[in-house]
Amino acid sequence: MGCHDARRRGELPALPPLGHWHTSGFTAAIAPASRILAAHERVAEIEAFLRAAVDGAIAALG
Repeated sequence: MGCHDARRRGELPALPPLGHWHTSGFTAAIAPASRILAAHERVAEIEAFLRAAVDGAIAALG
């Protein structure tokens, strides 16, 4: 999930533990495969990450 013209890192909302914001050169919500595969409630954690990433990207671009 990425967005080109997002806010500075300190203004981005927190993401669930599954992922993090990448802010060097471009802004994107990243969920490494190792964290996805290690998730106990994989589907629920992925859905929560995606919801947070989309909401955060929309807020950053708003």
